[in-house]
Amino acid sequence: MIYVEFWRARNVLMWYAVGLLAIVALIVISMGHATVEVNDTKVAAPELIPLSLLLGLAAYAATIMATILGSSLSCLSDQLPNAWTKPESRERIALSFFVVDVAAIVLLFVLAVGCGLFVLLQAHMFAHLSLDAQALPVGLLGLGMALMWYGLAQAATAWRHGRGGMIAGLSWPAFLVLLVLASAPLPALLHGIVIALNVLNPLAYFGISSHNGNVDVESVFPFSLNGRIAIVYALGLAGCALAVFGWKRLEV
Repeated sequence: MIYVEFWRARNVLMWYAVGLLAIVALIVISMGHATVEVNDTKVAAPELIPLSLLLGLAAYAATIMATILGSSLSCLSDQLPNAWTKPESRERIALSFFVVDVAAIVLLFVLAVGCGLFVLLQAHMFAHLSLDAQALPVGLLGLGMALMWYGLAQAATAWRHGRGGMIAGLSWPAFLVLLVLASAPLPALLHGIVIALNVLNPLAYFGISSHNGNVDVESVFPFSLNGRIAIVYALGLAGCALAVFGWKRLEV
């Protein structure tokens, strides 16, 4: 059954990569048509571009990929009679799906970073790229956000026969609304409920903003960066474990 998910993940990755490369091509073409007029004025040197910013943007691209692949166990529901007659445990089948999906998510993350570097190279701004101290933690946290989203999507959809993709897709507006409500002027009780719900919101742990060549990593919670890294990976693993628990108990 691992080949079923391999081909599904490959197709999703291929089409996503085509779309990403098409966007890069449009950006490069638009830069080729752009003209800059300098009339006896000095053009200010561009600010340094921190690598952590590229990693953060790539993390959001990987998170979209994680959302798409996060219903893989649910997608197998129509083939359960065949899948569960194989001489493999249900846990092993589920874990093999997770390995394939996570590999595709990581590959997309790397591809997105490479696309960002290519755009900088074509814009003659590669020399302004800086390896800032935030790069490694931002990369780990951003990728962890994607994997947390994947685990939660699996946990929410694995126990269902079908419509897993729709449920995973609806997680985006749901998490965005929770993130907005977390900073809204709500009554204390309602605000506490919103904060509690945001514990399961990957967006609540990772937000990036850039100012004067520095990247700030924002969060709803007052946890340290290392603490947030540990939490998102732990919740991602917990989501996958819950998904396996529910999926193997599905009625055929």
